[in-house]
Amino acid sequence: MRNLTLICCWLLITAAAYAQKNITIVGAAQTVPAGKKWVIPINRKLQVEVPDGALQSGTLCNAALLTKNGSIGLVGAGPNPYAPLNIYQINISGVERAAFSGSNVLAVTPASFSWKSYETNAVATISQNLVFYEQDNVSVKECLLAIQAFEYNLTPAEVKQLQATRNAAIKKAAAKNTEKEETPDERVERYAREAYEAGRPVSDYYLANKPTLVASNDPAAENALKEVFSTLFRTEGGAPLHFLQQQSVTFYFDTLGHMTHLYADHLDEKRFLKPFRDYFTASAPGVIMLKNKEIPVKFSKEIKIQFEEESGEVRGTVKVSRNKDKSWSATVVPDSRMDSAYKAKLEAWVASRMMDKKPAAYHNAEISSRFTTYRVLLKYYSDSPVFKEFSIPTLGEIVLR
Repeated sequence: MRNLTLICCWLLITAAAYAQKNITIVGAAQTVPAGKKWVIPINRKLQVEVPDGALQSGTLCNAALLTKNGSIGLVGAGPNPYAPLNIYQINISGVERAAFSGSNVLAVTPASFSWKSYETNAVATISQNLVFYEQDNVSVKECLLAIQAFEYNLTPAEVKQLQATRNAAIKKAAAKNTEKEETPDERVERYAREAYEAGRPVSDYYLANKPTLVASNDPAAENALKEVFSTLFRTEGGAPLHFLQQQSVTFYFDTLGHMTHLYADHLDEKRFLKPFRDYFTASAPGVIMLKNKEIPVKFSKEIKIQFEEESGEVRGTVKVSRNKDKSWSATVVPDSRMDSAYKAKLEAWVASRMMDKKPAAYHNAEISSRFTTYRVLLKYYSDSPVFKEFSIPTLGEIVLR
């Protein structure tokens, strides 16, 4: 009996030593305390707080949340609280309103995490619990204000492994300090060589040549890309875009310069890949210089996508005329300056309805609608000039009087 009591006490002490504690990861970076680890589990319902825009139809955050195989924001981590080296997109399998909580609090079930390293340019999908260890600085970004996580004490094995990793990093840094300082060109060559030898795509920054993106002259390819962008904004009434005014998209190319895949935080990669691939090609295959020899490599190229919008009202008067072949035509005479795209949309709307009513009944009718013009601006860097721009006109409800 005494032995049984001792065993029970030992089990209780062990359970208490590694027991979990609820914590909240927020936008301001927090450091995982010494001797602890923070865990965001998969396949377990967690509470998250989202911005108002994530619950408004027509925003990219809302689209990412409600789409099939949806996602909800990002978690960043690394030694620097202001510039995380690792970004994790939270892919979810379920979302619902959290009971007894604020209007912006949801219950979500993480299914996996899409990881991108800004240190090695690597990307991967993580299908297990996301764990942050002591000294990591952790924060949420973009479509998240806060997420529930759990704090545990480190096990002895984890402490030992972390110490071994740190010792190896210290030795590597010490060895690096004794080496001759690299020149900028030597550093570029080393980064390019390391990526190439590891089989990773080489960032275009380290390429000997600097391929650009060449747009197709085929109108069908441009229209297909504009169409897939328009699905982000196609909502009743042209709901404004509140969040995610700019984001990054990374394209990956094979050794021949053909686009193979892309990575984006809040775009459906499968849906956007074909239109981007049909519209953009690399101006040249990527090349690095190793020992004065050109070597073709797989490479990646990042661009910035910025969204802008302009809203207002269009008004005009319908003029109906009879053609020589006895058919009818409808023209909209704008009350003020009107974009040709909206004029064409209004005229097409009237023409589609003249089949159901005597065409003459539309003559001199007043026509109006709210409009939103979305502009998609593509840049190589946040502060660089726009190298490609798309305008996507949308109309709300059309009123005829």
